[in-house]
Amino acid sequence: MTKRILYVLLAVVLVVDVPWAEGLRFEHSSEEMAEFARTLGKGVEVRDVHIGLLSFVFVRQEEDGVIFYRGRTWDQDGYGYIWNPVRRPAEVRHLAGPWYRLWNDAHM
Repeated sequence: MTKRILYVLLAVVLVVDVPWAEGLRFEHSSEEMAEFARTLGKGVEVRDVHIGLLSFVFVRQEEDGVIFYRGRTWDQDGYGYIWNPVRRPAEVRHLAGPWYRLWNDAHM
């Protein structure tokens, strides 16, 4: 019984804290994030937001998209997501549909 509890706790830690799990957390959170993006007014910024399985330093509406800024990595690169149903922002990697991944502070 104790081993089973230990294995469950280890599995939870792996899903929550392992970097490769970021993609899984994004997949499960992207619909809620899109809904949140649609409700933001022009130029609005919200700090310390938890949406789905992800938390953000800030979420900010800019021009025709919304930046979901996660923070900085160990090597100090800024990272997060951009939701933009109108166009592809500069310096990002396309994920799917209106979603893009940013890995620097170009949009900060």
